[in-house]
Amino acid sequence: MKKVLPTLILIFLFFSCEKTTDFKIEELEKKLVVNCIFSPDSIWKVNVSHTISPTDIMQFESIENADISIYMDNNLLCKLDTYIKPENEFIFPYYTSQDYKVPNNLNSEFTIKVKHKEYDSIFAISQIPKKPILKNIEIEKISLTESNFSELYVLDATIELTIDDPLEENFYFLNFYYKANYTKAHYDYIDTSYIDIISHEFRANEASVENFFTSNIPILINDSTFDGQEQKYILDIGWGLHIKEMEDFDKFWVELTSLHSDNYLYIKSLAQQYITLNDPYSEPTIVYSNITNGYGIFTATNSIVDTIYINNINK
Repeated sequence: MKKVLPTLILIFLFFSCEKTTDFKIEELEKKLVVNCIFSPDSIWKVNVSHTISPTDIMQFESIENADISIYMDNNLLCKLDTYIKPENEFIFPYYTSQDYKVPNNLNSEFTIKVKHKEYDSIFAISQIPKKPILKNIEIEKISLTESNFSELYVLDATIELTIDDPLEENFYFLNFYYKANYTKAHYDYIDTSYIDIISHEFRANEASVENFFTSNIPILINDSTFDGQEQKYILDIGWGLHIKEMEDFDKFWVELTSLHSDNYLYIKSLAQQYITLNDPYSEPTIVYSNITNGYGIFTATNSIVDTIYINNINK
């Protein structure tokens, strides 16, 4: 009997029946996808595309001939009637206006309405957050030292800075970057005029930092643990810089950006999706959207930038 049972199992495995079942996926109605993150005194840039079915093999497809209107406090501010399609295929086409920039109206309500003959119309509402207050930037140490690799210098810095937080719900991006002036072919897919410095370690109230990202994304901060108070951060930065590619190799910039709550939720959901991207056992992540009758994000930011000078350059 002990020999018969394994034999039966093998026969079952090799000669078991196979049945093919047709799996039908319901085709959903395509919706507009609109993305626009704006800030005071900048030009309007709105990307318009549409949703893609799970069975589609097509990639991102920009939609032309969309009718886009921007309202401020329910009054028509401008029409975005200029469609820009960059020669660089890695830069998404966008709608803009040649005559109007984003007003610096913090108390106003901005509305976007997008129409297209092949899709249901959409709209979304947002407000510009207050400009953040960045104070008491102190440099504990900073140096730029030539490495063993050609043209590469290592930035080593410890920076202390303080956010003066208003007594209300606030969300921030904290970012360091340097300016570049190169046009190398392998960087064609990014904006090479501003390169992020992305190697950070934190000291002081790490609980407020939601650093989900491993690269290329600024530091996400919420004020739930220090609402209405000053919050100090000490950051240790180590990063390789290509001197010949830098516009000004004796300085870099720190940027603190206030985010609308919609932007904060959008970024958190994108981060979660990125983390679970290659995990087949994870729950699906729904990216946050504030677009009514469609998908995407329409939200505002407000930033302050300060300069940090590198006074110790070792060649």
